[in-house]
Amino acid sequence: MIKVAFEYADVNGVAGRFNNKRKSAGNDWLKSFCKRYNFSVRNPEQCSVARAMGFNKVQVTGFYNNLKRCCLEKKFPAHRKFSMDVTVIAKSPNRKTKVITPKGKKTVCKIYGAERGQTVTVICCMSATGGFVPPALILPRKRMNPLLYMNSHSQIARKLV
Repeated sequence: MIKVAFEYADVNGVAGRFNNKRKSAGNDWLKSFCKRYNFSVRNPEQCSVARAMGFNKVQVTGFYNNLKRCCLEKKFPAHRKFSMDVTVIAKSPNRKTKVITPKGKKTVCKIYGAERGQTVTVICCMSATGGFVPPALILPRKRMNPLLYMNSHSQIARKLV
């Protein structure tokens, strides 16, 4: 943002106290700009392209209609309904660039092309009545063992014999 402000001022011949060496506006200018136009500088949450594409009104409405139909049809009691949350912890976090957003906005996302580095997935699951499944950590593997694949019990039996 501060580099864009410098370029805009330079092209339009606007006089200002900019850093000509770094070719950018200063932090004081950014703070004044944000205060003047009711903006804030925040760290965005990481969001993948697939998540951004899948989270739209049509998909969300379809999901809740399907959930409602399923709950009415199967009549699950409250202790059998679980909510699961998945989060990813980056082993070596990348430095994220800050973004300027209007004040009062609850979440700020920035789309990233792909996850970089190794990640650990954390899964938590809890029912409406307070029952829970212990949290699970899914760790990355360097070499995948074919014995760990689904339906490999016959392979394991062969190895044991």
